[in-house]
Amino acid sequence: LNFTDPRLNIDDLELLIMVLPTADESKKLLEYKNIQDQLRDVEQKVMPFCTLPRSISRLKLMRFALSHVSTFTNLIERSRILRQAAEQARGSQELRDLL
Repeated sequence: LNFTDPRLNIDDLELLIMVLPTADESKKLLEYKNIQDQLRDVEQKVMPFCTLPRSISRLKLMRFALSHVSTFTNLIERSRILRQAAEQARGSQELRDLL
């Protein structure tokens, strides 16, 4: 999965998870699937999530993946810095003379 789109962020996903309709609400909304023009704007925008199976689980997975990407990036950067420090220590003539 590629989550590099800058429009996708964790805060928006959390808000979306909180406002998604429950299973009962989804069933009621799906009754208006063919006549969506009678629904309010908010209900029309939520309608695609009612037809998506396991939408809340999918959004939670996306939230986890986005948080994982930032953690992974931070760990890679720390590893790179540690590797550079080790290479400098191995190549340091002053350290060799001291030991």
